[in-house]
Amino acid sequence: MTNTTDESQLKDYYRQTASNYDQMQVHQDDEHHNALKILLGYALDQELTSILDVGTGTGRALLYLKEYIPNLDYRGIELIPELRDIALDKGLDPARIDIGDGRKLPYADNSFEIVTAFGVLHHSNCPETVVQEMLRVASRAIYISDHNIYGWGTTFTKTAKQIVRSLFGLKGTRLILTKFKGYHLTDYDGVFYPFSLFDILPQLKKSSQIKMIISTKGLANHLYKEASHIAVLGEIDERSKQL
Repeated sequence: MTNTTDESQLKDYYRQTASNYDQMQVHQDDEHHNALKILLGYALDQELTSILDVGTGTGRALLYLKEYIPNLDYRGIELIPELRDIALDKGLDPARIDIGDGRKLPYADNSFEIVTAFGVLHHSNCPETVVQEMLRVASRAIYISDHNIYGWGTTFTKTAKQIVRSLFGLKGTRLILTKFKGYHLTDYDGVFYPFSLFDILPQLKKSSQIKMIISTKGLANHLYKEASHIAVLGEIDERSKQL
């Protein structure tokens, strides 16, 4: 796929910050760690034996799951070689961690019982494509932990974003929130896009049964309006996938 300006900046950012990535982005009991604990319980309960982690990064998710499920048949895919190298240095098998793009997964349909993504989709300019690929290669479930921009910020900014979304739709909201640039570029998270897991729920519901939507960062009485980070678990409906 041809790199756009934002994709090139994304790759450059992670190449330059890879050695400090864990220090900057990985924290005990943060939203993705909370999401991992939930996933572990589900994996043990359902006796899952195979997993693909999309956007493996420095290996956090797979290393955590392997600690509790030693015989897990795991595979990861990562776009940035420098991040993959760190995952390998931590002990992940080089033969099981591929270099590749989540928008075009190099695996056959139904290859993995569960497919996961932690903090990945808000970095993609085509999150819907990534999700469709995840659904394609998953045989039993899909699990995603990521942003909900409509529940992020002060009461005023949350309300403002929800109003903008209702008036201008998804594409309009993304442009307005980025001052018509289409994406954000920051020192702390590189290139990312205005994103909410709630915006892909209709897509997930077409091919899976939503079993869980939960806040992974603090309590929220209303997930859409108040939760800044959420996790979604969908169990695959094979009949819907074939439509």
